Amino acid sequence: FDLVSGRTDVVSLTIGEPTYSKGYARLYRRRDGRRRKATFENDGLFLQFGCIGGLGRNNAEYDVYGKMTVLATGTGNKVFNLGSGSNSYSGQTVILHGPLYGAANAVISAGGAYTFTAATALFMDVSPYLGRLDCLKGNKLGASGESAASVKILSGGTFMTATPTNGLTISSLTMETGSVLRVTMATVTGAGGQQRTTNALIRVTGDVTAGSNEGTVALVAAMSDIRSTGEERRFPVLAVPKAAQLLLDRFTLDLDMGSFPASLRRLVALTIDRGETEDVLTIVSMPVGTRIMLR
Repeated sequence: FDLVSGRTDVVSLTIGEPTYSKGYARLYRRRDGRRRKATFENDGLFLQFGCIGGLGRNNAEYDVYGKMTVLATGTGNKVFNLGSGSNSYSGQTVILHGPLYGAANAVISAGGAYTFTAATALFMDVSPYLGRLDCLKGNKLGASGESAASVKILSGGTFMTATPTNGLTISSLTMETGSVLRVTMATVTGAGGQQRTTNALIRVTGDVTAGSNEGTVALVAAMSDIRSTGEERRFPVLAVPKAAQLLLDRFTLDLDMGSFPASLRRLVALTIDRGETEDVLTIVSMPVGTRIMLR
């Protein structure tokens, strides 16, 4: 079976068997100076018990194309993880171009007991997925698509959209105290050739749990992306139903200032835009000279 080009005469590939004795399987992607991709055609990959990891380089990216179906349920001998394949390499990213499928009881995790170093898992299309996406401590999880899936981010885990321009809709979201919501942005060209910085929105249609009375979720963004240009700028980050009762004090804004002076930090604030049916957690960048911070 050719992991690089794929094979049209193979119907599918299942990773792992539901038995402890020989069930845990690893699909390694190797990078040797070139960006590698694996394509699984027809019914694609079935993820039952094991992991997908990378070998070869630090900070490498590995692309996996084709339909993927999660059979794992997150317990016992049905655990599936995404992460580094060796403790010799760090900062690796596994990009699952999908689409991702799975029943309501399906669970797949970024990070886990069988991976050795923190890694990033990006799900480019979770639209058909009905299960849960988990992110464990030290790892990063990004997803995009309009889905009935749920997401759970453990303390120390990072959550974001898979790309700065493709949003995510999910049915429920749990972010533990100490987890991170990262806002990634891109410069796009609009009508008339004008460029603007934009970000992708995360929308939750059902229950939301973020932080607790004991601590907050960190909202992280780069000052270079949201700096003021002389007029107020607003970046919607997280939209939730009004019934979810989004609380502003459950979030802490953490700006990566880069080379910008620390004094500019006062010009960026978090607020909640209250609508008729949903509330939106929003980053507001205010012009120089603004004295009152929004709350």
